[in-house]
Amino acid sequence: MLLAIVGCIPEIMGNPFPSTQEFVDFGRKTCFSLFDRISEFCQKKGKAERTDGREGKDENNITTVLDKFVQRIFEDEIRSFREVNGLPIKILGEEIKSQVDMETFEGVVAFIDPIDGTDLVFRGFGNWCLALLFFYPKERRIIASFVGLSTHELFYATESGVWREIRPKTFEENDEVERRKRISVARDLEKPARLEQAIICFYGQKAKYFNAFAQQPKIKALLTEFEKRSESEVIDMRLYNFGGNPMIAKVASGDVDIVIGLFPQKVYDVIPAAYIARQAGALVTDLNGESIDFAEKLKKYEERVSYIVAGNRSLHTDVKALVQ
Repeated sequence: MLLAIVGCIPEIMGNPFPSTQEFVDFGRKTCFSLFDRISEFCQKKGKAERTDGREGKDENNITTVLDKFVQRIFEDEIRSFREVNGLPIKILGEEIKSQVDMETFEGVVAFIDPIDGTDLVFRGFGNWCLALLFFYPKERRIIASFVGLSTHELFYATESGVWREIRPKTFEENDEVERRKRISVARDLEKPARLEQAIICFYGQKAKYFNAFAQQPKIKALLTEFEKRSESEVIDMRLYNFGGNPMIAKVASGDVDIVIGLFPQKVYDVIPAAYIARQAGALVTDLNGESIDFAEKLKKYEERVSYIVAGNRSLHTDVKALVQ
């Protein structure tokens, strides 16, 4: 039996507004279906020795083909949901050039990122994800947000809580209840309390981003200090140059402690997971430590966002001091 996720919003254009649970059921079903479709696509195409990761990829590039393939499925599923419920839904995303007037639109906006890290899919790496967020601009309200990881692991959140669900390829329907777990906001937010113990991720896969991060004077000094101290004590800190939705979602479960985005990213690369992390009790701020207004960022979706996501206040304070 599905864990209850309560909440609904008023009628719209004469039709009953779908309940939060209906959005959640749709998002879960769609994300797990997309995992299977992506796997099938990759099995047919095989692993690529090289992919073109440049901006504005060629239309025949394999990563572009997969992006558009998954985007079409996403769009078709959302249109079906819209037709069944008589609900106006606009779709925004990386590959979608449409515009939405957030001040006058009466319906729901679906922010989608079909695959965040498409080149990683074809290189056989696992650090890619898909993201979906339903936003009701009229009430400045996020209805539900989903981040699906390549491990067939799905994080999703509503105003009522956060869930983590794992559905491996061997999934059987009878296993469904056992594989879904609600993430408790009451987890111990004081651990780890020091950067020496933290798992830190930052957006920096490309050379210019990695170098800019590593050359930040305070960060460079900290790493030099840890290097010297490691000769006589255990330094458990791990630093990974991955950021965005895949890593931010893992802050919610405590698998990652800090994610830093020094370089402004598009809202659908950050907000779906940032909402999940905040609902789980994490701190989500800009680089100055000011809380990020998700609704405002989504309404001004063409702007970009830099961020600090930290599992507890002590870590957040230390990281903020480093990046300011």
